[in-house]
Amino acid sequence: SKPRLGTVLYNLLEAIRIAAVLLTPIIPSTCEEIFSQINASAVSYDDLVFGKLESGKSVGESKILFTRIDEKKLLEEIEAERAAKEADAKKVEKPEYQVDALSGATLTSDGVSRSVKFWASESGYGKFLQNIQKNGVK
Repeated sequence: SKPRLGTVLYNLLEAIRIAAVLLTPIIPSTCEEIFSQINASAVSYDDLVFGKLESGKSVGESKILFTRIDEKKLLEEIEAERAAKEADAKKVEKPEYQVDALSGATLTSDGVSRSVKFWASESGYGKFLQNIQKNGVK
């Protein structure tokens, strides 16, 4: 019967309106589209009472709210992004190392010790070299 169908459709649109009001903080632009499509003017938290939707109004033009994800295209994009990250990781230059003959410390090309942390300290290798320069090797 036509009156029963009208009641069912009204209840459905009212449930959609209330759900859209509750989802507004999460997906505001989508909820605005929903309000536009169902011609709802009661869109605030104060209007979370069933029956605020005006009856007898026609719904607006329907639009797709969420586009379908193309699984194949998405997987290709993810794979391309992963390959680009791997290529960037391979481009990272590794410093050249050399071993100091006196201390046996492994040094980079800029002279920073990787294995001897006290390289430039007074009590470390620097002091050792100063003693050798002053007193000679004994």
